[in-house]
Amino acid sequence: MVVTLGKKVSEQDIEKAIKAFRVFNNLHEAIGVYDSNFMNIEDKVNRWINQFNVEDQSLFLYLFTNLRYFDTLNIKEWYRKAYEEYKLIESDYMNSIYMPIGSFGGIMNGAIHMLHEFDSVKLGISRKRIAQEPSLFNNSFKTNDAKNLVLLDDIIGTGDTLMDFIIRCSTDPNTCKLFHNKKIYIFSMVMSKEARSRILRDLGYLGYESNIISKCIIDKSLDIEISFANEEDREKAKQIVRSYEKKVASDPLYIMGYKKSQALISFYFNTPNNTFSTFWESCEEKPWYSVFPRREDPVQFEIEEQENVILKNIREERVRVKRLAKELEEEKRAEMRRRGI
Repeated sequence: MVVTLGKKVSEQDIEKAIKAFRVFNNLHEAIGVYDSNFMNIEDKVNRWINQFNVEDQSLFLYLFTNLRYFDTLNIKEWYRKAYEEYKLIESDYMNSIYMPIGSFGGIMNGAIHMLHEFDSVKLGISRKRIAQEPSLFNNSFKTNDAKNLVLLDDIIGTGDTLMDFIIRCSTDPNTCKLFHNKKIYIFSMVMSKEARSRILRDLGYLGYESNIISKCIIDKSLDIEISFANEEDREKAKQIVRSYEKKVASDPLYIMGYKKSQALISFYFNTPNNTFSTFWESCEEKPWYSVFPRREDPVQFEIEEQENVILKNIREERVRVKRLAKELEEEKRAEMRRRGI
């Protein structure tokens, strides 16, 4: 399917788009019963699409049909397949521990939702090998006995949160032994192509052997993934979307998705900020109705000065590791070129 830009959208077009969306994402017919995002979905899409100028509605409806949505059933099914894949590539899979990629301060995030989904699949993994925080393993068994760390996440767009997590845990006295001399496996439902390359490179620089199991490796949707009749239409579509993103985004950082990710991703529990803000943004300063609104905590708590310093140091180390790992990779490539390899 290729979108026709400037086409007026009818009620029938919206009905067809919702049907195509369900098929594209392999969603159960009864999803409206167990997933609140799909209660009155026709009304929600109508209200959302009618905020755009008439000549731009066909483009955004087209983007909607290309958005990947993960409900609880699809997530559980993927974890069954991911675990089978893990057993094939890791002979010592029984000697693993599992945890979410936590945000600084241990706040609730998508990775914790994914941990709950992973645990509910009942893969025969001991509950002592699954924890919400790495420090909790200290009371379960000798940390040196575990050979593999399996880190769970919903989406990895840039890799910053993952690298912050690993740097924090590997330098924290309470968890550093757990991260010493381990293989790292990453189970992420969605990961950007750019983040995948960066993570393997940066973890290698830190001395970790690592592997990634992911359902979807994504790229910038308007640049590569979405089909258009020609490049002229592609550039025009990018201009149209960007014009709305500038109006809707509550922060310039979210224009075209976080750091221009251009993602089209949503989960039943939240929509990542990597997705175009026109799909999830809702703020009082710029009134906007979102089809898949993002859950945000309106109360921002101040962190203590000492914790702020720790966070600053972790981020600086992450930036340093990224730079040095990239420089080392470029040196190796240059050496291979000199040798004619």
